[in-house]
Amino acid sequence: MNMLARIAQRGKTLHANNSFITNISFKNFLELPLELPRCYQIGKENVHFINEDKITDIKNKHRCYYLENNQLNNITGLLTINCTKDTIYLIDGIHRFKAYNILYEKYNIKDFNITIESWNVDNVTKVYNNYKIIHKK
Repeated sequence: MNMLARIAQRGKTLHANNSFITNISFKNFLELPLELPRCYQIGKENVHFINEDKITDIKNKHRCYYLENNQLNNITGLLTINCTKDTIYLIDGIHRFKAYNILYEKYNIKDFNITIESWNVDNVTKVYNNYKIIHKK
């Protein structure tokens, strides 16, 4: 059983076809050997960049909630990953992931869960095709 399957067993999981959605702790998610997206060319003109302001907004929203409530249980949205036999690719939710990582590393907010959507794919070409579908403008 691979690491992702073991981690998914710890959370509530919904299976469908070649995918599943699960809720796991961010700490457990960080145990995965993730490949993060870089700057990708999508089509002829669209390039997907990391927006630092978006990361800051997400981080600030959740940090304020944590400071007011001493817990972080209002995480919305999900992170989408594609898994080949050898590698796990984060293909959507990079801004949320980076904001959560700041909360975890810089502000020592460790106890919160996230939702991930995972798709099993055969190869990196299918990962890239899925990335293009998600980020089509």
